[in-house]
This record gives sequence, structure tokens and C-alpha cells, in this order.
Amino acid sequence: MRTSLYFIFKGKAGFWAFAIIFIITGVIFAFVVPELITHAETDSIQNRAQDVSAAADLSVMTFVFRLLGWILLVPGATVFILIIVASIIKIKSPQNEGAFFWWINFTGGMMGALLFAIPSMFIYPIFLLLPENIKQQAKNTSMILPLFTIVGIIAGIAIFFIARSQYRGRPRWTGKTS
Repeated sequence: MRTSLYFIFKGKAGFWAFAIIFIITGVIFAFVVPELITHAETDSIQNRAQDVSAAADLSVMTFVFRLLGWILLVPGATVFILIIVASIIKIKSPQNEGAFFWWINFTGGMMGALLFAIPSMFIYPIFLLLPENIKQQAKNTSMILPLFTIVGIIAGIAIFFIARSQYRGRPRWTGKTS
């Protein structure tokens, strides 16, 4: 019998693995990498004449890593907190543990899907609001941005219908049984 990661990270172990991996990756991207960039920026400014454009590029890079880190950290922490709540529910109301794990799965899946759909939906409108000099620098990539917006809108609509159908078939919360 072959062992794959699918079988190792199935069920509750998968929720724990998702949460821990996303939290660790988010912390590294949001806090560790920006500090390394800041440290490298400080060293490079001391070693050579101050270059304003290089410092601006490093500031943008720091912002992007912090943003990416928070984008990973928030879903991971949310699922982690919900798993801890599930352990309390297992003690207080064990018959509802499966229903609560359904909610964890639903919440994590929706957050992940919407973290793609929402930014891609607004990438082209945001690009249109940028100053002309930035648009000129990005003229080679500006043709693909409407495609990202269209894909984001289609993904958002699909997410809505999939979530609605999943919600209708959700397991119900039950009272205590004697």
C-alpha cells in the first residue's frame, strides 16, 4: 500500500496541518522576511551612496511580503482557533463535532477561494486608477489584467453558487441526546 500526503493529512489532521503551515508561512512572510529586507537595506545604504529608487523598491518589497504574510496568517489563525473551539465542542456536545468541522471546512474553503477572487476581480479597475507613469512602466502586462478581472468575476460568481449549494446541504446542529 502506498502512503501519500492525502491520506496523512485527511480529516482533522488535515485541518491541523493547514492551520500550522499557513501560520508558520504567514509569520515568516509578514515578520521575518521584511526584517531581513530592512536589515539588508540598512547595510546597503551604509556601504554605498543612498539610492532613492532602490530604497523605494525595497519598501515596496517589504510591503508586499507583509501583505502576503497577513493573507496567509489570517486564514491559518482562523482555522486554528476554530479547531480549538471544536475541541471544546467535542467535550460539551460531542454529537455536533462533525457539524462544526463542516463549518471549519466551509469557512476555510470560502476564505481561500475569496482570497483569490476578490483581488483578481479588482486588479484592472485599480490599475486604471494608477498614475500614467506607472501605467507606462507596466504596459507589457496591462493587456492581461482585464483577463484576471474577468476570471475573478467568474470565480466570484461560481463561489457564490457553490457556497449556496453547500450551505443548503450542511449538517444540522442537534441538541443533547440522553
